Amino acid sequence: WTSYRTHLYLPPGARSLRIFHGLARVGRLALDDLSLTAVRPAPFKRGLVSLTFDDGWLSDYTQAMPLLARHGMLATHYVVTGLIGAQNRLSLAMLRELKARGDEIAPHTVTHPDLTGLATTDMTRELEDSKRFLTDNGFDSATDFASPTGEYNSDTLAEIRRLFTSHRTVYVGYNDRDTFDIYQLRSHSMRSSIAVAEVEAWVARAAADHTWLIITYHDIVDRDGSVYSTTPAELDAQLGVIERLGVQVVTVREALNELLPQL
Repeated sequence: WTSYRTHLYLPPGARSLRIFHGLARVGRLALDDLSLTAVRPAPFKRGLVSLTFDDGWLSDYTQAMPLLARHGMLATHYVVTGLIGAQNRLSLAMLRELKARGDEIAPHTVTHPDLTGLATTDMTRELEDSKRFLTDNGFDSATDFASPTGEYNSDTLAEIRRLFTSHRTVYVGYNDRDTFDIYQLRSHSMRSSIAVAEVEAWVARAAADHTWLIITYHDIVDRDGSVYSTTPAELDAQLGVIERLGVQVVTVREALNELLPQL
């Protein structure tokens, strides 16, 4: 028997819960002595919010940046380095302007593959080359990383640990002192179906529990059918909620600099 323990984060107002256990290979699994216990996470000194934008879309610059500036907030941009300067993507000059305003620029691989499906040499090249490109172009924040589509396994995580000082996932949750894992940072992924009230509940919970909430965005465009897109009006409303609740917004690197000494 192997004992396993994890933390589940339930949405506000949840009345029932169904848990699925997936198997990574053909076999059988027997479960025994299951239990759920309500816990309050060990708090940091204050709640924090980090806004992350994946893939390096042009809208990070044309849509998100003006709204972030209006609300006095910074962000972390995980960019696909092989697409820098491509159509509808950020240029190197735009990335430098984002950095100059205080945003963090971090790697998200070269070509945005599922790292778990690559040969080891190809996977390592995606990680090393994306970090090297940003470092060679003056982005010292290339030590933080996020896996494309959130896919990773023990092999990719070993390489990520070798090359980077942090790794943001898309697994839902808050980062608290009890469960803090710098190489498996939890986040809340933004989707078109998420209402402003739900975002308000996320932020309010981080503020009350003194945990670190990371929100993951993709492109900021008028509705185009993508479940991962956010409209400028929605982003403006969400940033307004964060501002009204008074929770400090910091980049991923700034959050780590503040929280790691508290562990």
